[in-house]
Amino acid sequence: MSAFLVLQAARFGDLVQSKRLIRTLEQRGRVHLGVDAGLVPLARLLYPAAEVHGLRLHGRPDAAVLLENRAVFRQWRTMDFQAVYNCNFAGLTAAICRLFEAERVMGYRPARTAAGGITRSSWARLAFRLSERRAFSPLNLVDFWAHFAPAPLAAELVNPPAKPGGQGLGVVLAGRESRRSLPLPLLGKMLQTLFSLLDGPRIRLLGTAAEQPAARKLLRLLPAKVQEKVEDLSGKTDWPGLVHAVEGLDALVTPDTGIMHLGAHLSVPVLAFFLSSAWCHETGPYGRGHWVWQASRACAPCLESA
Repeated sequence: MSAFLVLQAARFGDLVQSKRLIRTLEQRGRVHLGVDAGLVPLARLLYPAAEVHGLRLHGRPDAAVLLENRAVFRQWRTMDFQAVYNCNFAGLTAAICRLFEAERVMGYRPARTAAGGITRSSWARLAFRLSERRAFSPLNLVDFWAHFAPAPLAAELVNPPAKPGGQGLGVVLAGRESRRSLPLPLLGKMLQTLFSLLDGPRIRLLGTAAEQPAARKLLRLLPAKVQEKVEDLSGKTDWPGLVHAVEGLDALVTPDTGIMHLGAHLSVPVLAFFLSSAWCHETGPYGRGHWVWQASRACAPCLESA
């Protein structure tokens, strides 16, 4: 059986958005998936057919951590991967790809020159050209990575059509950048409207421990009848708990976040808001049955620093 290695060293959302590529390769052989060690439990939930390898990739690893990585690298050196798909334009993953013959590395590979650097495939070069004019580029990141492999899985087979699951309303409190998230007063008004439209559903607040102050502020903005239906899960779920909290929701209100992509993966209808530098054509929820609102200021997609 053919074996493939996918390196996805980025964040939660990027791991979910690698789905079309991974599902394509699963139809052709055994997929090995290299991810940051902190995402290993999630990767196993998302891709149970893949063999997941955890790497200590971020921060300043000590000697013990580096030895953990070396054990994974030794294992990979013994494996005859038909192709290695490096999804990250990063010196770290490019350096890891020196373990393999250059012609087997797809996407980004280390340059074989004295000056070093990273070499892009022709497809990756085209995508970078498109990204120079983001407002006119229709390329979704899911499709970008999928076309690292020839003839990827049909788009409609990646995520099932979204439909309400009867488990109430999910609300993602914020993204990593404050400018990309709805102001709490506006989010509170929206929740009151949705609460009435959906006949008083249960509401789950989702996010990391960093969003717990926002959750408390949001609760104070809601009337008592809404507060009674709210369960604050911010900072209280591990990866399996987060999947359980999102699965089966009637709708998920969110900025551009990893939880948004998880919702689409689980066929939850997503109501997504794209503000500041977020651009729905690049990272919108993948599949049918979702709604997106894109800020249309003259600068959009804008710089987060402006």
